[in-house]
Amino acid sequence: MSGIELVVHDLVDKALDDLGLAGGGDLVEKLAFPLPFAVITRILGMPEIDTARLRELTGLLIRLGEPGGDSRSKQDIEAADAEMFELVSDAISRKHRERGDDLLTALIDAEDDGDRLSHDELVAQVAMLYVAGYETTVNLLSGGILALLRNPDQLGLLRATPDLDRNAIEELLRYEPPVHLARRITLHPHRVGGHEIPAGSVVLASLAGANRDEEFWGPDAGQLRLDRENARRHVSFGGGAHYCIGGMLARIQGRIAVGGLVRRFPGLEQAGEVRWNGLLSLRGATHLPVSV
Repeated sequence: MSGIELVVHDLVDKALDDLGLAGGGDLVEKLAFPLPFAVITRILGMPEIDTARLRELTGLLIRLGEPGGDSRSKQDIEAADAEMFELVSDAISRKHRERGDDLLTALIDAEDDGDRLSHDELVAQVAMLYVAGYETTVNLLSGGILALLRNPDQLGLLRATPDLDRNAIEELLRYEPPVHLARRITLHPHRVGGHEIPAGSVVLASLAGANRDEEFWGPDAGQLRLDRENARRHVSFGGGAHYCIGGMLARIQGRIAVGGLVRRFPGLEQAGEVRWNGLLSLRGATHLPVSV
């Protein structure tokens, strides 16, 4: 078992202990949010930081990828970006004095032919990891668990078949992707299905749609099947040069958290209405009440 897996197991066990003692609760607040946030923070070796405010700021910044948005929301995002910069910048400045065996120290020391990352570049890298690296995993955990609760036959299959964990996460990523839309700009004219998209066009690619395309997946594309043989061929992490660098970390967290949850609590049930974040690109639950 890798060091990262040990960290995730430790964090998941503590979260499930708390969930069990409480008899249930909001799965987003008790597991889906704190787990990836704590994993990123621990791997980076971040100094103490205002996690509640950091969460609020990242919630605003992920709206940068949303289609539309009024001028007021853009002003809010710009203000959040500036505050995020100051928050992370202060933490990195303290890290120079509190060095350790961690990723952030390695980034500070990283050198390529004598070039080092500037302070602003370091801030941008760390901010990107928080904005892109945890909100998506929140959606994977909450969306995946909700999908299992809505498909009790598959929940029972997973509970009884630990060897299915890895493939199950791939199928949950396919069935309920953490990112539904990806935005791209065409550099050259591109022909699709008899239509030409001009160069310089903004294109929204539906990852969720591709993951349920019956021409590729077959007539059961809209069904959750944890033993689907080609589940790993989903496009939830993008592809090519744009493949998500955090894909493996998300898989580890999903496998350990989802498998651990369903086997620790055989009486796991949804205990109220789900609330959603209202986003198109990063659609996910903000409130998922369960009883255990």
